[in-house]
Amino acid sequence: MSQTKLLWELENHNKLLDKYIKKLKIFKDDPDLRRIILRHKQLEEELSNHKDKDIKIKQRLKEKEKTLKNYIFNMDELDKKLYNNQMTDFKQLDYLIQEKEKFKQAISDLEVEIINLLDDTEFIEKEINQLADELDKINKKVVEYEKRKSVNIDKINAIIKEEENKIIDLIQVIEPNIMDKYNLIKGTKNSAVAQILNGICSGCNMVIPAYIVDEVNSKRDLVKCENCGRILFVNK
Repeated sequence: MSQTKLLWELENHNKLLDKYIKKLKIFKDDPDLRRIILRHKQLEEELSNHKDKDIKIKQRLKEKEKTLKNYIFNMDELDKKLYNNQMTDFKQLDYLIQEKEKFKQAISDLEVEIINLLDDTEFIEKEINQLADELDKINKKVVEYEKRKSVNIDKINAIIKEEENKIIDLIQVIEPNIMDKYNLIKGTKNSAVAQILNGICSGCNMVIPAYIVDEVNSKRDLVKCENCGRILFVNK
């Protein structure tokens, strides 16, 4: 195989290597997966906040129920004093009646608060369940995405390794001085080798003079495009 043919092979494997390195980067930085993970984080925060809120509501509910129990006990004690038939002081009797009315109103207000807190608890527990269900679905989706991502990354890494090995093998059989010329051109351009197709340079799309085509076909030495400076290759 001629040195020009080897350079052409090297060029194609370098292009494939670049292609799969870019593809690997895209897979590693999967925007869909990033959106799912972001939503997962948001759900975790929402769920945590709802659980904290639920705990606080239940604490308030417990306190209100304890207060209600005390109020009912105190009102029962007032009833005992009012109806034990031993109360003779009308002023004291009137005071106890007023106190009982206050307790009745306080109990009524507390019962309304407790009902509202129970409604709040029921509502927030429903939201917690919905968030937990959505979070579970997101978890499964993340696992699925990660698994698929891992498989794709493994495949691409295998291709990259294969291309790297082919490039190493080609470099070992290309003459060092020719390799230096190739690297010099590649350092300034995206590609160092261009194929002549129907008399046109694939690198710059300019027409190659016939005598240059003849030189490429007949010489072992490297021939460059007069326009773009790339090494020319004809696939015979």
